[in-house]
Amino acid sequence: MVQKIDNIGIVITCYNRPHLLKKTLDDLNSTDYTNEINRGCVIIIDDSSTNDETIKLVVDFKLSFSENWELIKIIHNKNKQMYNSLREGFDLLVANEYTNLCNLDSDVLLKSNWLLKLIRLYKMFPDTIISGFNFRLPSVIADECKFYKDGYLLKQGTGGINFLFSKETYYKYVRDAFNNKLQWDWKVSDNLAKDNKMFVITKPSVIQHNVDISDKDNISNGFNIVAIDFE
Repeated sequence: MVQKIDNIGIVITCYNRPHLLKKTLDDLNSTDYTNEINRGCVIIIDDSSTNDETIKLVVDFKLSFSENWELIKIIHNKNKQMYNSLREGFDLLVANEYTNLCNLDSDVLLKSNWLLKLIRLYKMFPDTIISGFNFRLPSVIADECKFYKDGYLLKQGTGGINFLFSKETYYKYVRDAFNNKLQWDWKVSDNLAKDNKMFVITKPSVIQHNVDISDKDNISNGFNIVAIDFE
C-alpha cells in the first residue's frame, strides 16, 4: 500500500500547441484517484499564448480526477519563458504551504498510475528528485542508467519534463537552476551530482514526451527527447 503524504502541488506551464495541451490535460484527468494525499493542487500557467484555442483550454479546464484538489489558473499577458513560469508556480505552491512539488510539461502522455508510482518512490527517496520519465536521445547509444532495481532505476541525469521533490530539495537543487534558462534541468543534474545524489526514475516510464521523433523540425530544435521504456 502506498504510504500517505500530506500534500502535493503540480505545475503545468504551456505556450500554444493546443492539440498537445489537450491530451496532457485529458490524461491528467484520467489519473488514478488516490486518497493517499491529504491535500492537492494543480497550477496551470499559460505563458501568453498567441493561440486562442490554447487559452480557451486553460480557462475551460476543470479538474475531475479529484473533487478535493485546488485548481489555479494563471494567464500571463507577457511571455516570461517556461523556466520563469515554473519558478513562479513552485514559489506560489510553497507560499500556500505545499511541501511536495511536481511539474509536468504540457506535451506529455501520462499513464493513469503515474502519480501513484511517483509517490511510491518519493516515500522511499525523499531527499532527491523522482521522475516518471526515463529519457534517451535517439542519437545516443547506451544510456546513463547506473543501477536497476525492482520498479525503478538511478540515473545521473534526465529531462525536466517531470520532477517530484520536496520543498527543501527545491531550494537546495532546483530554484537557482532556473537562472540557466533553457538548460535549467541540466543544472539541476549538476547540483545533485555535487552531493553524490542521483535521480530516481520509475521503471518502466509512466510519462512520455508527446512528440514525433521522425519530425525533422523537432529533432533540429532539440525536442526529440523521448522515454525509452514507455509502454
